[in-house]
Amino acid sequence: MSAAAKFGAPFLIIGILIGLGIGFFVFPQQAQQQPAAPAPGAETVTVTETKTVTETRTVTAEAAKPMYRWNVKLSTTGGYFEANLPVLVALAKGYFDEEGINVELIIVKGGSEARKQLIAGDVDFIAQSSVHAGIAISAGADIKLVVPTFRLSTVGICVTSELKDEVKDIADLKGKAIGITRFGSLTWTMANYYLSKAGLDPEKDVTIVEIGSDLAAIVAALQQGKIQAYMCWTPVIYKLTTEGIAYTLVNPLDVEQHRKWIGESSLEAGIITRTDVIEKDPELVMRFVSAIKKALLYITTSSAEDVARTLINSDRVKQYVGYSEEDLVKIIRLLKPGYNQFGLPDPMSWDTGPYVKLQQALPDKFKPVSFEQAVDWRFSGLAGVR
Repeated sequence: MSAAAKFGAPFLIIGILIGLGIGFFVFPQQAQQQPAAPAPGAETVTVTETKTVTETRTVTAEAAKPMYRWNVKLSTTGGYFEANLPVLVALAKGYFDEEGINVELIIVKGGSEARKQLIAGDVDFIAQSSVHAGIAISAGADIKLVVPTFRLSTVGICVTSELKDEVKDIADLKGKAIGITRFGSLTWTMANYYLSKAGLDPEKDVTIVEIGSDLAAIVAALQQGKIQAYMCWTPVIYKLTTEGIAYTLVNPLDVEQHRKWIGESSLEAGIITRTDVIEKDPELVMRFVSAIKKALLYITTSSAEDVARTLINSDRVKQYVGYSEEDLVKIIRLLKPGYNQFGLPDPMSWDTGPYVKLQQALPDKFKPVSFEQAVDWRFSGLAGVR
């Protein structure tokens, strides 16, 4: 056998292998683009890169999902932005997510419904007027306001425009029907207060009618003559007056009228919970309050336009807004001076707040309730205390 015959076959095999190797390194892209016969190294690189990308995306998607420690229910009156705008902002901005809290929002027609839900244990928190803490405590329930949201009174009296020449002051409402959200609500409270201040008997001199908080229902009741006046708050005042449906007989958004009827400030609204919730899980309450305080700071330091866009652009809360962006901006602009920027309760504001006024108007029905009885400020801090 010749040398060529003896060594030719091995050299041929080695040559083929070297050729394949050179082909891989010199033409790597072409090697990867031949699925029928890929180079050995190319197949390994492709699989490794695909797997790495897939795993990275999966981890990123999982990390984006909020990790909730708590699932809670909160009840509030539709359109009562004095109490629930901070809740909506906290949902839209992800502040509750940051605190590990998943909040289910329940909308009711009046604050008294929310109060009953809280006392019964059907919800964990309510965003409502502070009057509900007083009413519940007076009746023996054990609940507390844990963070205030609004420091001015905004409930006034709107009268149908048809009576503008007839009804000049509150006393002229004698014999008329006045709409409220629900009996036992903030609107009912302020109706009793204003009427009593004007020398009228709320149970004898007027007819108080439950209408609810839906704006369409309020407008219909006024236009159809079911009521001649309605106990209105900021968004309702804005809508009824700008559309010429009603005028304000008492307008607490006016600084001078606020001083006359209410005082300099009022612990108007906030977040309320049961004492057993506080005792069972104080960390939950602390984190809930933290989310609300973040929202209050955002509301008070941002433009009305930015706050409105935050709500309208959020899939989580836009269904609860109920107004066009243009109207929402104007309503928030009216409300902004009243929000409690740092969420700090003030004992003096409780004394000029709605429950004290209700108790003074109806002393035979409601017991005195002090600031200390109604407010647990350990989570929010206290105004004037450092």
